[in-house]
Amino acid sequence: MLKHALALAVPALIASTLAPSNAHAAVLFQDNFQSTALKYQWSTNSKVYIQAEQTFTWFSGRYTNETISLSLPSAPPPPKSGSDNNGGGKYNLYTLTFDLFVIDSWDGLDPVLGQDRFLVNANSAPIFNEAFANVHDGQTFRRPDVGPTQLGFNTAYNDSIYRKIAVNFTIPDNQSISLSFHGTANQGLNDESWGMDNVSVSYQVVPAPGALGLASLGGLLLLKRRQR
Repeated sequence: MLKHALALAVPALIASTLAPSNAHAAVLFQDNFQSTALKYQWSTNSKVYIQAEQTFTWFSGRYTNETISLSLPSAPPPPKSGSDNNGGGKYNLYTLTFDLFVIDSWDGLDPVLGQDRFLVNANSAPIFNEAFANVHDGQTFRRPDVGPTQLGFNTAYNDSIYRKIAVNFTIPDNQSISLSFHGTANQGLNDESWGMDNVSVSYQVVPAPGALGLASLGGLLLLKRRQR
């Protein structure tokens, strides 16, 4: 029984300590695309879409299966010493937040017309990989905040909006950040496309996971010895 409790308690303690806390997060980058001039941190193939019907505000898009990227400097170095470092130093935990627009006939995991996925990598490491569907079945992500409904693009298909998608990731200290965004839908701009809005990258300093894990495990092993 105690062995089972230990197996469950250690990951839970580590995860709860590493969970992001908005109260201590600092913003590294944000963009709501309310200008035709893109910020320099975006790749040169990025663009701003202005919809005549004004269903949306201006946003980054529309894209099909292109990859666009966002290049950022590292967050300020975390402190190397101090009374609150748990004996193991600290590192930066990043959170990417964005709105995703899934436009027209995305087919999710449909075996004939799929797979239609949206992917995000951080320094080439995958941090988000989900299938989206406005038609057919096979969506792996949660339901949209808006839709599927007709929002003013191809009138033959519905569209969906996903608000405040949040993805946590880590980058070694002092390394710059390269985020890439890619949709696998490939049936043409007037059939399947995507866009993004309200993109932000925040960060916070948290205890190094190795030190935290050892500290948590040590306390639990001590508890086990006392109960023998």
